[in-house]
Amino acid sequence: MRSVIIHCCLAICFVFTGCSRPEQTAEKWSPDTKRIDSLMGQSGIVGQDIVTVVHEFYEALRAKEWTRTYEARTAEFRRSVSLDLYLRSMQRDGEKWKLLNYKIMAADIYGEGKVRLVIEFYEAPGNHRGVSVVWWKKEQNGWKCEEAGPFLLNLAKRVTPPE
Repeated sequence: MRSVIIHCCLAICFVFTGCSRPEQTAEKWSPDTKRIDSLMGQSGIVGQDIVTVVHEFYEALRAKEWTRTYEARTAEFRRSVSLDLYLRSMQRDGEKWKLLNYKIMAADIYGEGKVRLVIEFYEAPGNHRGVSVVWWKKEQNGWKCEEAGPFLLNLAKRVTPPE
């Protein structure tokens, strides 16, 4: 029920702000990450490591460093999607795609090793703007991305059911 309410609130927010969206360009790269920055020190499981990993992941995504973004995905994702398939898909989808900017609108800790981020993405072509719920999971080798979020990249979405 809580999830439905959150998604409804996000949809209403998007409807009311959609008409007045600021123009985003690649030259204005300035991600708004205040919400995740505020998670530092809130819990023993969350600290600078998640903040750094999230920043680095979206920098790599923006730079189209597909191998690096693949390595940052969860073990379950990598078992389900081969590196070869991932690279082919991301190169095809990313040919004209650009991550212009993103804004972390909310950040929440779930249990011992999950973080949920609500992120507004600005993508090209078409100055596309959309809000995604993105999940990060703590694995043995650090924080990994379950679902990346951008709308215009097919494999940025979840490919396995949530745990």
